Amino acid sequence: MNTINDEKITLALKKWLDIEKWKNPFAVTFTLKKNLDGMYLTKSNIIYLDEFEASKNFRYFLNILNKKLFGNRSSRYGLKVDVFPIIEQSDTKHLHYHIIIDCPPNQKTNNYEILIRECWSKTDWGDVQMCIKTFADIGWVSYITKTRDKYSVAESIDWNNVYKSNL
Repeated sequence: MNTINDEKITLALKKWLDIEKWKNPFAVTFTLKKNLDGMYLTKSNIIYLDEFEASKNFRYFLNILNKKLFGNRSSRYGLKVDVFPIIEQSDTKHLHYHIIIDCPPNQKTNNYEILIRECWSKTDWGDVQMCIKTFADIGWVSYITKTRDKYSVAESIDWNNVYKSNL
């Protein structure tokens, strides 16, 4: 993709995200395992991670998190946390997510970080390496929308798992 288009997309994305309107946004980085070995499978094959499997794994994480936060209301009424995930990979780095994820108003921030770690650890592809900061700002938005480690910013967004309630 050409650089001018990527810059236009990045500017529009920053405006659309408008981090100031989020209630209590967390800045999260999740690393994913490169493969699953035979212990997860019936045969001694190795399954390698791709972006499709990463997205399914992230959706599973969100389902666990939303169920813990909202109980049956998450599936019955569609209650969800606001989330904006971007996936990156380079030749020297594992596939990983940079995420903005909102903390619900009734949730204590210390408990929320623990809950995020707990839910991520329940996924098959979730690696132990993660970073969770209790405050995402415009600097985090700029970092996750950088062009390095991406073919293009727009194609790196995990649109299947984006949820923003104030649309």
